[in-house]
Parts: sequence; structure tokens; C-alpha cells
Amino acid sequence: MSRWPAETVVASLGMALVAFAGPVVAQGERWLQALAIDQPRERRSAPEFALPNLGGKIKQLEGYRGDLIILNFWATWCRPCRAEMPALEALWQKYGDQGLTVIGVNVDRGGAGKVRAVAEELGITFPVLLDPDGEVRSRYKVTAFPQTYLIGRDGKFLGKAVGERDWASESGHRLVRYFLERGPRSPD
Repeated sequence: MSRWPAETVVASLGMALVAFAGPVVAQGERWLQALAIDQPRERRSAPEFALPNLGGKIKQLEGYRGDLIILNFWATWCRPCRAEMPALEALWQKYGDQGLTVIGVNVDRGGAGKVRAVAEELGITFPVLLDPDGEVRSRYKVTAFPQTYLIGRDGKFLGKAVGERDWASESGHRLVRYFLERGPRSPD
């Protein structure tokens, strides 16, 4: 019996979920589908949280309201997480001054030292927050790593991706540009 590669299964499952969920943000749907990002049935607000960054300073999600947010849950021991970090960094470098915020929520236990070392090794400059007790991970119903949420400028979910994605692909750039230029805006 032949086995399908994990990437094919994940991509196929993601595409099926997108088709089942239906278009919520119709114009951006094509770019969400291109990256196999599941769209919510109805757009709801992302749960608020406050977590320490690698320097110990508390950061709140609401502090990024008005930005397009890529919220990535990851672990240092997760190979797919580490593999997609350079692509997330590339988006952060290119669009960070245009209203994109990439936030990495690390779930490792044992302190910031190892997380900081891996972030430096991978060249990560976007904000990395620490969730060692899994409180935020639980609130966001994270089931696998990496798991990434796309949150609109209005603070509401646009989509969810379970598994590694090539965020720096042409589809990734088009997705970010679309939601930066035309996506839902914060009422503030």
C-alpha cells in the first residue's frame, strides 16, 4: 500500500476545509486557498492575551490592533516550525513597516534562553512571546505545530493554517499585500 507524503495530506485537508468553510473574505479567498488556509465560518475576534517577550516585557495582542497579524505558535524542537521561520521573517522584513506584524508564540518550557538561542540562530527579529504553561495555546485551540492564525486589522480571524507553509512564496506575498491594502480595517 502506498502512502501519501504528509505535505500532500496536509495541503489536501486544508483545501477541503477551505471549501467546507465557505468564503468569508471573498476577494482574498484565492490567496487563502493558495496557502491552504482554513477560513472561519464566521469572523470572530481573536482572544486577547498578555505574554512576556524574550526580554521579559509583557506584550498584549491588543497592542497590535490595526495591524494585519500573523500569529504563529511554534516550538524549538519542531522541525517544520523551524523550517518556516525564515519565510515568516522575510514577510516581517518586507511588510513590517506597512502594517504587518508577525508574532511567534513559543510553547517551550524552561525559560527564554533556549528560545532566544534558536531565534538568533534562525535570524528572527519579529516579536517572540513565551507561553510555557500553554494558557494562550489552549485559548487558541492549538492542536499541532506549527499552527498559525491570520488576524485582520479589525482584530478578527481571517484564517488558520495547521502545519508548515511557505509564507514567503508568491502566494504568501499576494495574501499579505491583499489584506494590507484591502482587508477589513479596525474600527478605531
